[in-house]
Amino acid sequence: MGFWDSLGKIAGEIVEKGVNDLKKTAGDLRNIREEMENYSESELVSAYKSARRRGDYKVSSTAKRLLKENYDYEDWEIDRLEF
Repeated sequence: MGFWDSLGKIAGEIVEKGVNDLKKTAGDLRNIREEMENYSESELVSAYKSARRRGDYKVSSTAKRLLKENYDYEDWEIDRLEF
C-alpha cells in the first residue's frame, strides 16, 4: 500500500469512528428525552441543577430544552437556576 492509500484508510477509520460516536450520542439523547418527557417542572429544574454540578452535558441540555419547550423558560431564567 502506498502512502496515500494508507492515509485514506486512516482518515476513513477516523470518520467512521466519529459517525458512530455521533449516532451513539444521538441515541443517548433520545433515550434521556423520552425518560424526562413527563417530568414536572420541579423535577426538570432539579435534574438540570444536578446534571450541571456533575458536568453531565447530555442530561443538562435535555432538561434545559424541555424547560424551554414545556414551561416557556428563557435562557436568563435557566441561567439563574445554576446558583
